[in-house]
Amino acid sequence: MAQDLDQSTASQREDVMPLLGIDHVEYYVGNARQAAYYYSKAF
Repeated sequence: MAQDLDQSTASQREDVMPLLGIDHVEYYVGNARQAAYYYSKAF
C-alpha cells in the first residue's frame, strides 16, 4: 500500500531545535572521559 506525502505539509514542519548562528555546543558533565567516549560513539 503506497502512501502519498503532501509536500506542503512536509515543508511547513517546525524545526524542533532551531539553532541559528551557533558554532559550538557545550556539554557540562561529571565524568568527561566517559562523556567523550559516549558522544564520539553516539554521533
